[in-house]
Amino acid sequence: MDNTAKTIVLVLVQVVPLAAGYVLKRRGLMREEWGRPLSRFVIWFFNTTVCLFAAWVLPRRVEMVKLPVTAALFGAAVTAAAILMSRVHRKHGREERGAYIVASCISNYGFTLGGFVCLIFLGEQALSMQTVFIFPLVAYIYLVWFPTGRYYGTAGEKMGVFASLLTAFRDITTLPLAGTLAGLALNFAG
Repeated sequence: MDNTAKTIVLVLVQVVPLAAGYVLKRRGLMREEWGRPLSRFVIWFFNTTVCLFAAWVLPRRVEMVKLPVTAALFGAAVTAAAILMSRVHRKHGREERGAYIVASCISNYGFTLGGFVCLIFLGEQALSMQTVFIFPLVAYIYLVWFPTGRYYGTAGEKMGVFASLLTAFRDITTLPLAGTLAGLALNFAG
């Protein structure tokens, strides 16, 4: 398959599900309240499984250290930029600012679009490298960005930043982080 065909497949994988979801919702076959349980199922099952298996089969090479270091710096920069930019929108309330910060940080550079692009254009080895790059961002998602969303959201009115961070360890949506750590443990155990 040439790069043009790969690009078409990439676009179709992104556009067709969105269009199908829109049509199903308009026809009354899908309901908006199904979004949260469906999203949680994807996090619990698919994301956790991908994190576990991808970390389990990673090649152990010294040059791979550059990828998580770069990702950690990237995550810090994205977080700082999102917080600074959220202050530009002063008319927005606390909840809107929190949603802005989290949405700015959690873009499609991860397992969804980023992983798919790596797989299509660079093959399976690049997908493993993408997993190494994503690992610090998985930690940011569950230990920084989700707690930030909780802090700014309605839960934040009842808890501070530290309490919100601790909630990340009790929340079942952190299973992908646990899956990644389990996969790394299996990898290093041979």
